Amino acid sequence: MPVITAIARRRNGVVAITVDGEPDSHVVPLELVIEHGLHEGAQFAADDWVRIRRQAGQRLAVRRALELLARRHRTEAELHSALGRRFHADEVAHAVARMRELGYLDDHAWASTYVASGRSQLRGSALLRQELTQHGVPGDMAARVLEEHDDLEAALAAARRRLTALGRLDEQQIRRRLYDFLRRRGFDHSIARVVLERLVAP
Repeated sequence: MPVITAIARRRNGVVAITVDGEPDSHVVPLELVIEHGLHEGAQFAADDWVRIRRQAGQRLAVRRALELLARRHRTEAELHSALGRRFHADEVAHAVARMRELGYLDDHAWASTYVASGRSQLRGSALLRQELTQHGVPGDMAARVLEEHDDLEAALAAARRRLTALGRLDEQQIRRRLYDFLRRRGFDHSIARVVLERLVAP
């Protein structure tokens, strides 16, 4: 039967609990210490101690998830990856599910905000789809979010900005560099050609 041999208070509302016969201490949130009446000399059935440790890991993962999301919005995949560096898979799954339940995780809203940002308004759908995928947004969701993205308007806006830096070049150089620029920004060939015809004098 596990026996608590030491409880050491740490910062950030946690304690380190040492149990007789176990080489490593276990970090437990202070609220669990209070809930379960943990103290030096306390004895528990092995199953109860396993349950307490599981609860501790889950609550610490939830706490860390809240800290990460307070710093910046993240997709589920990004949060899962960040938590996975410190917590076990079941603890990560619990924290991600809890954040979703609380409304702090919404990949569709995240993707919509990303596509509506000023930076994204100067990029083509192909590049945006690639970036959304890199952030863990599912392909079908990315496709839905990008339905309202106007590639031609975005390409024209991006090209107008780029033209200010190409003014001293001759027409052929401008057309070539502007075309390459638009392609790198995720615009397809047809969009790039239309922009060149509209903005660069023949």
